[in-house]
Amino acid sequence: MTNYSYLIIRLEMTHYPLCIEAAKAIRELTADRPKFQQFGRLAVYQDRDAEIDGEAVVLRRRQLIILRTLGARPGFRVTKGHLVEVVYGPYEAETSEDGIETNICLLRKILRKKLGYDPIEMRRFLGYKLLTGPSDGNPKL
Repeated sequence: MTNYSYLIIRLEMTHYPLCIEAAKAIRELTADRPKFQQFGRLAVYQDRDAEIDGEAVVLRRRQLIILRTLGARPGFRVTKGHLVEVVYGPYEAETSEDGIETNICLLRKILRKKLGYDPIEMRRFLGYKLLTGPSDGNPKL
């Protein structure tokens, strides 16, 4: 065994307790988080498809990621840059802002058709926010 391999094995052994503690801390932080958020008739689950009045809404993968990201922060706005990082990762940020806008447009269209109102509010330079109902600011269609 060379000195380098000994150091690598030794380093892994010394950091193992730190990894276990970090995993416990993450588990404790996420244990209190609810499994879904209710936005009027829309239920956004973190582990399965969203539902409207108990019926599953069929969405594409990226649309579902966007909806889950908006649903994870009820009452707060999510910037387009944050959505780009969540959906595409930090390395494709230059080419994917148009993709975020397209997926949000399609998501709004699907949800507007099923709910009767637009549940996603957008404010320029501030970001996107998921609304709980038509009385939150968007008129009923």
